[in-house]
Amino acid sequence: MHEFYIKSAICLLVMLFSAAAGTFLLMFSFAVASYKFVSVTKTNKSDALDPIAKRLLYASGKISAVVYLARRALLALALTALWILIDNMCARFFAGLSGFGESVLLLVLAGLLLWVQYAGLDMTAIKYGKSKPEKIMAYYSKLFYVVYILMLPVYYLSAWINAKIVKKLKIKPAVDFESIDVELMLSAKNSDSSKITPYTGRIVRNALKLQEFDVSDVMLPRSQVQYLDLDNTNEEIFDFVRQTHHTRYPLCRGNLDECIGILNIQDVFNSGGDEKNIDLASLRRETIRVKENEKLESALTKMLKYKIQMAVVEDEFGGVIGVLTLDSALAELVGGINEFAVSERDSVKRIGKNKYKIAGLASLYKVEDFLDIDFKTDQTSTFGGLITHTLGRFPEVGEQLYFRDQHARVIVDKVDERSVAECTVIIEDNEEQQS
Repeated sequence: MHEFYIKSAICLLVMLFSAAAGTFLLMFSFAVASYKFVSVTKTNKSDALDPIAKRLLYASGKISAVVYLARRALLALALTALWILIDNMCARFFAGLSGFGESVLLLVLAGLLLWVQYAGLDMTAIKYGKSKPEKIMAYYSKLFYVVYILMLPVYYLSAWINAKIVKKLKIKPAVDFESIDVELMLSAKNSDSSKITPYTGRIVRNALKLQEFDVSDVMLPRSQVQYLDLDNTNEEIFDFVRQTHHTRYPLCRGNLDECIGILNIQDVFNSGGDEKNIDLASLRRETIRVKENEKLESALTKMLKYKIQMAVVEDEFGGVIGVLTLDSALAELVGGINEFAVSERDSVKRIGKNKYKIAGLASLYKVEDFLDIDFKTDQTSTFGGLITHTLGRFPEVGEQLYFRDQHARVIVDKVDERSVAECTVIIEDNEEQQS
């Protein structure tokens, strides 16, 4: 008699533990995914996280896989406990029940268990995880980290086996998603009656990838920065402003290394002073300096906190190597809107049959539209960035690339200090390919 109750109690405790642990894992994973969606728009929220929570945040791709594996292990444990419980109860109360009857009973109770788990626990965990991401990550990151470490060997073994299978089957997905991110996006879509368009979906994917970028990935290189030099006369400065047509400029003494702030041309107009006598230094706005290898997310958080539009980018030795603008960061999400970019009219030109001149700063979506081809990448927003990303390094003048799927041959014509300036693109027809 005592053995029956002890065994039944142990089985029930195992089932309750499996349900509770699975619910916790799902809640935490949705908290991480939700935090990724909102962290960039909140001022220095990530600074409040402890080191373990930050580590988990940047390892969200592994987290989704770990949760996937752990929840299935817990489900197997719960079903095993359920089978032992049914077998124990049948031996005690239903001795005449056949093996087939026990199997049917297991199937019915397992279905009921899964439904109760989903309706009573999982749906609540998802909603709570999406509504309280900061609180959950602050309180439970250490507990989740233990599970994460324990499951990592299983994850790496699974990834290794999967890599062999994918390589054998020659499968190459066009876009990489994390499973928890997909669930979050789908649940967000279902909670809103409006349809998520492909363009909106691309913005969402870019937002998820934003934390992978360094400042150097999106900054405007020094060679392309147009600044105002206080060593020049006001007349020379305003002539330069009229020629370049920008809204704001770094304000410097002699060169970009001596940047003392940012001048917004609107402040000059609002001052009501005479152009020849106005003190431009008194109108400057403060800026900050960020390192080239700093995470873009961290730099954006600082810029939003201090309400500045432009930051100066330094290398490891303190030298100025470019500027970072909110526009350039936003361009990574929605496409090229850089105020320093070449004009759309001149960025892509037809110079012959199937032959084009393309500026390195031309927005990739414009090049694709103009040439009627698709380079199938979300990794960069400019044509020059596509060249650098494809090569995995900075190109040399005269270097050639061939995009086989697009039948496009690219010749690098000009390069600046840190970017591709101009390329020639030849679209080959079928006859040229065969020859």
